[in-house]
Amino acid sequence: MSTMKLDEIQYELVSQYVAMLETIKEALNYVEASFTDLSKTEGDRVLSDVFMAIEQISESNS
Repeated sequence: MSTMKLDEIQYELVSQYVAMLETIKEALNYVEASFTDLSKTEGDRVLSDVFMAIEQISESNS
């Protein structure tokens, strides 16, 4: 099995990608909580932002 090392630019890209996925996960947790916690009033907007982020991820992966 061969091992491929990432250069600095590739590492930074992967790090940013992982951070973005983590942010999406946190946003989805907020949206889920907004169904039962009425103080979380931004659920619809956050969900819309998540859909836009997923669309951008999809476009960048092609």
